[in-house]
Amino acid sequence: MPGYRIADKVHAIEMPLGERVSRVYVFMGSRGAVLYDTGCAGDIRAHVVPYLIEIGLSADDVTAVVVSHCDIDHFGGLGDCAEVFPRAALIAHRSDAALMNVEVYLDQRAREFRHLGLDEPDEVIAWSRASSSGGFPTQLIDGDVDYDLGDRRLEILHVPGHSLGHLAMWDAEQGVLAISDAALGAYVPFADGAPSFPPTYRYPAEYVQSAQRLQSLPFTSLETAHYPTSGLDSGRSLLERSVVFAQAAETAVLDVLAQADGPIDLPEMVSRVGDLIATWPREGRDPALAQPIMGHLEDLEREGRVVRTKGAAVTWALA
Repeated sequence: MPGYRIADKVHAIEMPLGERVSRVYVFMGSRGAVLYDTGCAGDIRAHVVPYLIEIGLSADDVTAVVVSHCDIDHFGGLGDCAEVFPRAALIAHRSDAALMNVEVYLDQRAREFRHLGLDEPDEVIAWSRASSSGGFPTQLIDGDVDYDLGDRRLEILHVPGHSLGHLAMWDAEQGVLAISDAALGAYVPFADGAPSFPPTYRYPAEYVQSAQRLQSLPFTSLETAHYPTSGLDSGRSLLERSVVFAQAAETAVLDVLAQADGPIDLPEMVSRVGDLIATWPREGRDPALAQPIMGHLEDLEREGRVVRTKGAAVTWALA
């Protein structure tokens, strides 16, 4: 799949991800280049390096790799980056770094709800292991950080929500805001734009705050991992749809609990909420939708609007 120029000094590289598309980004400057995200194991050599050569860069020109967050299709190429880009600092947020190990990722993120009755299929677990090249970040950050490209400065922004340590890239001079999965609209798309599965944010309050923060930036190009390029108006619309979806999901959680005959468990909650708000195919929906729903339940618990009970199973009810 081809790479292409977004702005004078910013390029996108498209890579296949099953029936979807994933994108990483290259920010070029007088002191080298920064790569935003790594793809899965093998993507660096198969897709990134050939495109870098095509635009006149070598592996030695890459001075940093910024990993947006702790999902396999974003950190799976870390080990490859360590081998291919010898001069590059491998940068991630401290909150996500520990999960950039495939076994920790499976235990604490991908399969987080298996004890509550929702787990990933065996083939997804096997794919995750095969899609990680190992490796680990070499530089951890705790918040927003400026990065000197020589002729200009990039801003690495901490935009939590999809994960606690999600990072975005703001190139004010070029007008490019690359956000990876920091905002996912009302669904994650297939390559043809059709709905694939639900937005998989894990921390709703932070997700909404981050989307609203990103809306305030004067970008001319909004770049994500799985959606095509958006201009200012369409980009702000995507960010707004992300906020609206999160608000609708919280309302649906409360509506389901209000209509239930008694406390309900996570699989039942996911099924009922999905019936109310889903625009994506039912197949494969539940493990993905569990992430935002659990986040909403936790937020509502903290607000005292929902209570969690622990008996033979963990269940929730209105307070």
